[in-house]
Amino acid sequence: MATTTAPTKAPGRGDRWAGPGMLLPFALFYLVFLVGPLIYTVIAGFFDASLLKKGLGDFAGLSNYTAVLGDDEFWRTLKNTLWFTVLTTVPLVLLSLVLSYSPTRIRTPSTPRPSRSA
Repeated sequence: MATTTAPTKAPGRGDRWAGPGMLLPFALFYLVFLVGPLIYTVIAGFFDASLLKKGLGDFAGLSNYTAVLGDDEFWRTLKNTLWFTVLTTVPLVLLSLVLSYSPTRIRTPSTPRPSRSA
């Protein structure tokens, strides 16, 4: 009696929903906690919203945005935020690049040699 084996899938051809399935929790988290509040904030900007009262309040149109864009303190705060971002992000990225590169290139007497076994 002859036995046959079932055909196997080609390597790398897994379940077609595996990728989207793994992405789904992040996508839901991203939508609920980042995109949702961002959209709500933009919408609330068109109303006289208050944290002390329920609802959005009366429609204000563009007056809230006009008031903010005309305020010198807003522009000063924006400038300080941008400077803070640049002055912290650039050195941190450069430092992390140096630290990630250095263990593979810098040898000290106490650094063990990598094994060359195959």
